[in-house]
Amino acid sequence: MTPHPIERYRPLLGDEAFARIEAVAERARNEFEGRAIWHVSSTARGGGVAEILHALLRQRILVLDGAMGTMIQRHKLTEADFRGERFRNHPKDLRGNSDILVLTRPDVIGAIHREYLEAGADIITTNTFGGGSIVLAEYGLQDQVLEINEAAARLSRKAVDIYSRADRPRFVAGNMGPTTKSLTITGGIIFDEMIDVYHGWSKGLMAGGVDLLILETQNDTRTIKAALIGIEQTFEEAGARVLVQANLRAAGRAGRTEVREQRHHVWTVRAGRIARFEWFNSREEALAAFDSG
Repeated sequence: MTPHPIERYRPLLGDEAFARIEAVAERARNEFEGRAIWHVSSTARGGGVAEILHALLRQRILVLDGAMGTMIQRHKLTEADFRGERFRNHPKDLRGNSDILVLTRPDVIGAIHREYLEAGADIITTNTFGGGSIVLAEYGLQDQVLEINEAAARLSRKAVDIYSRADRPRFVAGNMGPTTKSLTITGGIIFDEMIDVYHGWSKGLMAGGVDLLILETQNDTRTIKAALIGIEQTFEEAGARVLVQANLRAAGRAGRTEVREQRHHVWTVRAGRIARFEWFNSREEALAAFDSG
């Protein structure tokens, strides 16, 4: 019997930590419906894909992998690679804007997606961590938001469709980072503007065919609220909705994310809105809360 790909994390986690994850996963298989656990913070129940994901999560751990930054760096791309022919005369430097590579070096991004799928990932993420208008505007690319995100989603979709089988479906998660501005921490943007940022961002990803959306590495609950509203607008326009996952780290007193002050959370999102949100001081407390129901 072929080991599940999660087994490759056992040496990194250690047997004791791995056993705890397996125990939580076993409980999740039996009681996942409408629940959220320490590292799983879905969901806005959608159509067929959402039902498949729920069913699979009741059976086993799903591996979500696909971080792009270090993988892109391995290719040692130059400014010319980032520009491509289309942006050869662009007035701003583009090196460092990884999102544009879905247009200028789709071969590189597609190859990275395939590496993750070959390694056993069930869910891969789009190359769009900085794909909102705030970050893209720093490179003079704010007018390409929809195009970049749709292209990124289609690129991921193409790879996933090649590797998916009836007995082993694969999925695409549309990745949306925290941007370089925050409603609470940095300022410089108002609530309605932040809604528009995530509306345009999610609109492109949905057009490209993602199976779920991830608000990745967020550090401000007000920004998450604006993002959820923007995403809900996209759902209403599209006449369809997908799962939504949010990953949050709490900011410290100085306005930066500090591990020593990080509080862990368990929450559920339904219909694009926060339905349950709880803070805990440690992973152990979060897991204990899940165990106690």
